[in-house]
Amino acid sequence: MVATSGHSLDQLNAFVAVCDAQSYSGAGRALGKDRTTVRELVKAYEDILGYGLFQTQGRSVNPTVQALALLPQVRLVLRQNEKLFQFSHAVFDYPTTNINIVYDNDLPHELVRNIEVRALQRYPELRINWYARGRDSSLEGIVSGEIDFAILPARGGVRPGAPVNYKHLGHVRYGIYVGARSPLASIKEFTLEDAQLEIQYVSEHSLQTKGVITTFSSHCRTVSSNSLLMSMLETGGWALLPIHIASKLSNQASLIQLSSPLLTSDIKIPFSLFYQVGAEANPILANMLTWFDDAVTQDIY
Repeated sequence: MVATSGHSLDQLNAFVAVCDAQSYSGAGRALGKDRTTVRELVKAYEDILGYGLFQTQGRSVNPTVQALALLPQVRLVLRQNEKLFQFSHAVFDYPTTNINIVYDNDLPHELVRNIEVRALQRYPELRINWYARGRDSSLEGIVSGEIDFAILPARGGVRPGAPVNYKHLGHVRYGIYVGARSPLASIKEFTLEDAQLEIQYVSEHSLQTKGVITTFSSHCRTVSSNSLLMSMLETGGWALLPIHIASKLSNQASLIQLSSPLLTSDIKIPFSLFYQVGAEANPILANMLTWFDDAVTQDIY
């Protein structure tokens, strides 16, 4: 018979932790609780549900069919609770005098300048700080409240992997580039064999983003800045670069964009704006959210 009392968040957290760790001891370590406490929480949840959630086989604790069916919904409830917690704190986060924004180095600087100009006009006393950081630390910063906004390449899928909100801003186009004096500049088409055997230069921030741009070559070299990377291309190697950045050197005949049978067109990588849950409750942050929409005047950069 199913009990009428409701479950607790501690019980749900214990259930998910045991599913993930497949042991009560491992779940206890993840939650900072002892094994007995975790087992009691799970047992209380089973009593409420009226059926078992785990089967013990040796040292492993395996979820039942019912538990596996229940798990996605429980994860959603816990995620919603975390968002509610973030929102509850954001509502009273006044006054706002300091805004921290993270951006990816491939982002067109025009968008950054547009936001900066509007902030100076509307809130001249507001301090806005712009930081170039990797994806994981940026999302962690938003969750903790250290970061207000982050403009980063999207990795695909619906969920960003952290309790944050996000919106699509547009795409940045990328192409395959080599130096004008590089031996690769004379080839007619850049093939898969070229991509794998020739030296590939990749920016550090692209690797930190863990997105579309990754290492393809058997000989890859990581460089911290786009400007240094493009300078290295003058003597050899290849790289995937934002066209809006590389085209400035292409016009000066320092870089050449290669055509390739690997691509039907330029690579288009979506960029998204990530921000705190409850940011809309803060009038300054809410205004800035509309500025980002206004700053994107075209879909392709």
